Amino acid sequence: MYCNKVVDFSKLKEFQHESGIYFRSDTIKGNKEDLLDLREYVDMSTQLYSLSKFCACFSNIPHLKPLYNTLTPQQRISIQTLIPVSYPDAMSWISRLAGKRILVITAEAPRVIQRIQYETSHPNQTSHPMSTFIQQSTFIVYSGYNCFHGNKPHTSWKYTFQQMCEDIQDKEFDVALVAFGGYNYPLCHYIFTTLNRTVIQLGYDIREWF
Repeated sequence: MYCNKVVDFSKLKEFQHESGIYFRSDTIKGNKEDLLDLREYVDMSTQLYSLSKFCACFSNIPHLKPLYNTLTPQQRISIQTLIPVSYPDAMSWISRLAGKRILVITAEAPRVIQRIQYETSHPNQTSHPMSTFIQQSTFIVYSGYNCFHGNKPHTSWKYTFQQMCEDIQDKEFDVALVAFGGYNYPLCHYIFTTLNRTVIQLGYDIREWF
C-alpha cells in the first residue's frame, strides 16, 4: 500500500480489508483527520524498520526492494530464520526463549490457545519442533479487536491501536510475539519504544510456531 512513505490510494480498500487498518472514511482523501492518521501509521511503520535489530525482508519483491535497501547488512536476515517447521536451524535461537513469559498478540487467539493447551497437557508426546519451547514457557495470549474484513470497533484504526496499547501495558511479559495484520508495525513500535520489551513480529509465520 505504501513504500518509502508514498501512498498508493488505488490499493487502500484492499489494504483496509486485509490489514484491519481502517479509517473514518473508506476513501480518506477528503478527510484531514484520516490523512493524518495514515501519515502517523506510515511514519511509525517505517521507523520500526530502522529500529529493528534484525529484519527478515524479501529482497526479490519489487515493492519491498526500496525498504530492503535501507537496511544495513547486519539487520538483514533470511525469512527462513522465523520458520522452525520448515527450517529446523531456526530453533537454535528460538530455544533461547524457553522459560520466559511470552505475550502473544494474535487475531488467531483461539487456535493458539488450543495449541498451547494441547502441548502442555501432552508433554513429550508430540514431534512438533516447537513442543519443548511451548511446554517450557509461560504464555499470555491477547486477541485484540475484530477489525478485519470491514469491522470497525472504533472511530478509526488509531483508537483501536490506542485501546490495544492500554490493554497490554500492565501485562507482565519478557518477550512479545506479534501477529495482528496491519497492527504489527505500530504494536511492535509501542512495545519496543514505550514498554522497553523485546518484540518479534511474526505475521503469518505464527502458524509455524503454534
